[in-house]
Amino acid sequence: MWVALLLLIPYLEFVGGAWFGLYLAPLRVASLALIAGVLGAWITAMWRDASWRPRSALLPVIVLALGSLALSTALSRHPRISLEYLAYAVILASLYLLLVRLLRMPFLAHRIPNLAVVFALVVAVFFLVAVGSRWAQWWGLVGHVTFPPLRPASESFVYGNPSSVLAVVVLFVASSLAVIKGPGIARVGLALALLAMMATVALVSGSRAGWLAIGATALVLVVGAVVDTGARAGIGAAIARVRTSRAATTVLLGLAAVAFVVGIALAPGVIRRALEGGDEIRAGFVIVALHMFYQSPIVGTGPGTWVADRVRFTQPDLVDYYIPHAHNVYAQTLAELGLVGAIIGVLVVIAIARLIWGGLGSADATRRGWGWAALAATTYFAAHSTLDFFMNMPAILFPLALPIAVLDATAAAPTISKRTGSLTRGRSGAIAFGVVVVAAISGLVRLEIAAIASQRAVDAANLGRWDAALEPAHEAVASDPDMPPYHFTLGLALSRAGDHAGAEREFRAVAEGTDLPEAWLNLASELAALGRNEEAVGALERALRLGVQRPAVAMPAGELALRLGSEGHAAQAFGAALIRSWTLAADPWWTTSRARGQAFASAFRYAIDQIAPANAWELALMAGDSDLASALAGASSNRALADLAIRAWDRDAQATADLFAGCAARPLELGWLTWCGRIAGRDGDVRAAAKYRLTAGLTLGGEEESASLLRVAGTQESGRWMSGGPAEFWGYYTYRRPTPWDLLVPDLVHLVTR
Repeated sequence: MWVALLLLIPYLEFVGGAWFGLYLAPLRVASLALIAGVLGAWITAMWRDASWRPRSALLPVIVLALGSLALSTALSRHPRISLEYLAYAVILASLYLLLVRLLRMPFLAHRIPNLAVVFALVVAVFFLVAVGSRWAQWWGLVGHVTFPPLRPASESFVYGNPSSVLAVVVLFVASSLAVIKGPGIARVGLALALLAMMATVALVSGSRAGWLAIGATALVLVVGAVVDTGARAGIGAAIARVRTSRAATTVLLGLAAVAFVVGIALAPGVIRRALEGGDEIRAGFVIVALHMFYQSPIVGTGPGTWVADRVRFTQPDLVDYYIPHAHNVYAQTLAELGLVGAIIGVLVVIAIARLIWGGLGSADATRRGWGWAALAATTYFAAHSTLDFFMNMPAILFPLALPIAVLDATAAAPTISKRTGSLTRGRSGAIAFGVVVVAAISGLVRLEIAAIASQRAVDAANLGRWDAALEPAHEAVASDPDMPPYHFTLGLALSRAGDHAGAEREFRAVAEGTDLPEAWLNLASELAALGRNEEAVGALERALRLGVQRPAVAMPAGELALRLGSEGHAAQAFGAALIRSWTLAADPWWTTSRARGQAFASAFRYAIDQIAPANAWELALMAGDSDLASALAGASSNRALADLAIRAWDRDAQATADLFAGCAARPLELGWLTWCGRIAGRDGDVRAAAKYRLTAGLTLGGEEESASLLRVAGTQESGRWMSGGPAEFWGYYTYRRPTPWDLLVPDLVHLVTR
């Protein structure tokens, strides 16, 4: 059993429960197969031996929580989606109960927690090495060693986001400190080393939510230590041991010196990260959640429905940003599970708090240590969850659950037996448990088979083999007709096969069900191809409701509006595209027809009146009016950069040289990097343009495009090549089912960076 766990737990932590395990269908199927084997063996054991049946102090609230999810699923706006979430919740709850049972075995009770130390070190070291590699690349591009950026290129090891890495490290460190608790300089040194690594990961990750959570956790632990006389005595003894040991003092001073140097080196990045913004996006997510809560305040709109309906509930004045969660557990719980789910959530918290309180008050020093570990882990998770969301990632839930499960497993047996209900009596509980688990796993396997068919269609489409995508796309829709990404992929394949009526049917289903701007835009194009122009204009209006925020939608919408003879919609769409990506104003595409030239003139007037004053000079410059750009540059937040950029764009050699020198001196300032990349690209210096774009992307993940020139593509390519902010992760993040990278039908113009 121990050998099996040594294989399964790392798989959970680094593969199945991490980013790739969540979003790749073949890995999800592999994970379900492993889970079926593990839980099948456990159900067999509990059938033969009553001691294997689930016993947990948290079992009543686990049942209540699953009941709340089931109730909200039964009344869900999207039952198909909610059923999938409910099934995975059943599996996660089962795995927690199994963990508690395993930790009751003396042989495993000592070994499983020890893995926390290993995982804390492995994740921290691999993440820091990966960041160091990114920094080395960044310094190579910059040409000299200087203050590096935090979270370069959003490096995240296997967890998808630097904040997730920090959460994993903090939670494992909490358990690690309980494992290594005790006298001895070696233990103290290991504890200090783990804390130092955790602090370094926290700093390098640039996770503002994590910084807040660490501060809240430290405050709670300090208050607890002040109140708890035993904790004060333990801390005093540890300090005394360090003070009387020259080696420990040397190590501590060395760590402090390293921390000071690292802190000074990264201070500019910390300041830049702290002022980076993004609050309006999170605020918009909470507003959407509250609107959904208002729609169904008692039981919510159903598990998984926040992300499915986020677009529909996003008003035009909110940011249309594609993400797999609301960045706030509490708001999303209210939206999806309503007051019933919130109340049961409070009961879960109370039950965990009682378990932790029992651990803190235990006469057993080891159990007290795990009480402190659980307090630290749950406080951190609760605080971090106000600005982020980790309930969808088992790789983070495992280190959160570990100290709680240890306390649960070591709780007094008579106390637990009174709380566990029928699962501890007779075989009927084992049968019921087995039926629920088998139903959850078998249902998920059936759904994942359709996901694999869809993945085959997407892979073929991304290679440009749309004819080969058609059959598996049909298969996915037939197997799982309530999954919008499957219909979207099928619509794209049908459009390329010339079946506009079939494509219109598929895109209409997606557009009306999800309100995705790309779906409405594709629907408008298919309606136009069928000669139903009036309906096409109506679909175009729906696409522009939120699509004006993204040039990848706004530009093709404007071009389609021109074809439909709707000059007003064309001016609105083109103007919105220019506001959000002013480099489009310099695209020769506008001069390829008289209608486009006239549309550009109207769009420019619209955009110059609406654009932020600080950016108006950039739009004027891209439109070829250097005098107007100079006149507007006074409102720029960086007048020196504006003056240099204007002269460099007008091919002033000295200004260009000064601009590039400015980028070398200010490699953390994206404003400089973006203009250096644009000038180099305009001048045809491919190597220099690539350098500045890559530097921008390493400085802040995803900013390569800002240092490029956005253009209408002359030809349509294969793979991930579209630019202008297409909703390319809509399928991934909303349903964990990808769509092709090219989200638009071929009759629409596509954008690309040059």
